[in-house]
Parts: sequence; C-alpha cells; structure tokens
Amino acid sequence: MGRQPGPPDPAGADGLAALADRVGLPGPLTPARTARRADGGVGVLIGLLADDGAPGATRALLAEWLPGLRAGFRCGGLFDSGLAGYVVGLTHAARAEPKLAGPAAGMRTRLAGWTRSAPWRTDRVGWSDYDLVTGASGVLLAQAGLPDVTPAELAPAVGHLVGLCDAADLPRLRIGGLPVGGGRSSRGDHLDHGLAHGIPGILVALAAAVRRLGHEPAVVVALQRVATVLARSSYVDAAGVTSWPAGSAGADPAGTVRRQAWCYGTPGVAWALWDAGTAIGDPRIAELGWHAMATVCDVWLDERYLYGDGPGDRLGVCHGAAGVLAVADAFARHAGHPSAARLSDHLAALLDRHTDAIGELAGTDLTMLTGVSGVLSVLHTVRGGRRDWLPILGLR
Repeated sequence: MGRQPGPPDPAGADGLAALADRVGLPGPLTPARTARRADGGVGVLIGLLADDGAPGATRALLAEWLPGLRAGFRCGGLFDSGLAGYVVGLTHAARAEPKLAGPAAGMRTRLAGWTRSAPWRTDRVGWSDYDLVTGASGVLLAQAGLPDVTPAELAPAVGHLVGLCDAADLPRLRIGGLPVGGGRSSRGDHLDHGLAHGIPGILVALAAAVRRLGHEPAVVVALQRVATVLARSSYVDAAGVTSWPAGSAGADPAGTVRRQAWCYGTPGVAWALWDAGTAIGDPRIAELGWHAMATVCDVWLDERYLYGDGPGDRLGVCHGAAGVLAVADAFARHAGHPSAARLSDHLAALLDRHTDAIGELAGTDLTMLTGVSGVLSVLHTVRGGRRDWLPILGLR
C-alpha cells in the first residue's frame, strides 16, 4: 500500500451513539437535509443506533425520517427513494420502534406484488431495469437480505436478471443514451462495468440468490457469463492496478484510473467477482477478484483516489472512503485478504480523523450512498456492529 496506516485514533473505540453525537447528529433540520433524507439507509442507521442504546438520537431521526417516506416512493428500487429501500429501512428501524413492523410487512408485500407484475424492460434496457441503485439487482439484494425470505419473493427478480444474461456477450444488457460512470457519455450501446449501475451488480445480486436458493443451473450459467465478460474487459492501468473501464465504450491503459471506489472501479468489481466465484465454487472467478483487489490496496494513495467537490464525494459510500472501507472490510473478513485488511484499518483511521467533515455532511445529507447514514453505518459495522444490512451494498 502506498501509505502505511498509522495507529488507530483512540476516539475510534467510541460506540455509534458517541460517534453520532461527535459529528452533531441528528442536529438541526436544514432545507438541504430535508431534500436528502428519504432513503432506506436512514432506517438502517436508526436500527444500529437503537442497538447501541441511543433512544434520544433514534427518536429524533425517526421524527425527521418518517415524513419523507410519506411523500411516497419514486421507483421500485433500492435507492433514490425506492420502494425496496423503504422496505429495508423500515425493517431495520422497527428495532427502534416496534410499531413500524406492521408498515414494514405491508411494504414488503407490496414490493413482492410489484416484482410479480413484470415491471422491468427486457429490451433496450436502462439502469432502472437491472442495476443495483434503482433496478432489479438492488431489489433482489433488498429481498435476499430480509428475514425469512421465500423463494417466491426472489423468483421474479432472479428470473428477470437471468433472462437478461441469455447469451454469452450479454447483448440484452447493452445500454445506449445513458452516461457511462464518471460522467462520461457513450456514443453507442455499451455494457456498464460499475457495481452501482453495471453488470457487477448482477453478480452480487445473483450470488445472494444462490446463497438463499442453492445452485440453480440457469443462475450459475448467468453468473459465469457476466464474470467472463468482466474478465475479458480488465486491463492494468499506469499505477499497476487491475482495472475496468467504466463501460465497454473503452479505456485508456496509458492512464491512471482515479475512480477506484464502491460504485465504479476495482474495489466494487473485484468484490463482485470474488463473491460470485465463491458462491458457485468457481476459483478462477474468485481469484481474479482477489488479485485485482490486492493491486489497488497495495498502491492506495488517499490523495489519488479520494477526491470530489465535498465530503460526500471524498468520504461517502458511493465515491469515497466509506465505500472502499466497506469493501476492504468484507474482503478481510470473508476472504482473509491481508492487503484489504491493511487498507480497511487505514481508511477507518482516516474517517476517525475527519469527524468535522462528517459533521458537515450530517448537516446536508442523511442518505446511505452519499450521506452520513452510510459513513456512520460502515464505521460502526467494521468495528463489530451488525452486518445484516450490508446486502444493500452488495456486501456481506
């Protein structure tokens, strides 16, 4: 790793309640935060705070979060005020307020009915038809992480995603007229390679289904097809990192990939490959993910990879330190990955040193992917907190 981790900050030993207090959460309700609070991730944080014995903080966040849910959902997906995200959030928040168990169950039934209605396109698809953030992959991850999930609940999303993988080169998953990750535009149809919006999201979703349903042959074939396409698309960038272009529209092997994050880049793709390979017992797929993760961990530089316009970009789950921390921690715990373990320690200590910036984020954005719910939930979990919410990030 380019920068060796220093000794952990003693403040990192605080519980979640103390950490939330240190960054000023819940704090005053601001217009900026009002616009960024209707997210299932807030419910996850409420549940984690309840586990940590913080009744005052949980009540305040519930009072702020629930009115946003009453505005209704904008899509069926996991994020962007989606129905699946509300199901997850209410399920976790019910640990703090048992009266939410009924609404959570009702939303869950509604989500199951919606998936049975064949809501996703199978031709000329866009992100909302298959991805992790708003599409079928995220819905499947949400459902697979629920307690006592049934095969009938999972079947519609599984069948849809398997159907999109019905040919070796994945022609049904090629999208056009949408940006490739990182803000670049595609001139023609392409396969998206980011965990958030691309085919790696299908890997983690179907891997979760395999762990719930067993090795159904069609699911295994779909996983192998997606992994094969990703293996063919990898290259080594100028920093020596096994990388993936944001989309099949192309890459610049002569340059250094800067977006190495949960959403796009090696951490998210590497985890998806390792997770899928271990789910179906294919060591070639798993080893590609393992070695790719090692290449980014071993050359990691904060100043190269943590950048953006504000603390949400630099520290959040989607683009920043918290997302890479969550991936590195999963690799360390489930794969015994030594380079990932070192990077995990380094990033946890980095977040401990930036509580002022996390506090700034707490004043503007409560959500999971770009806001304070994600940062605090990840920090709590990597230090021994509950892991049952991690499927919404495609992790375990």
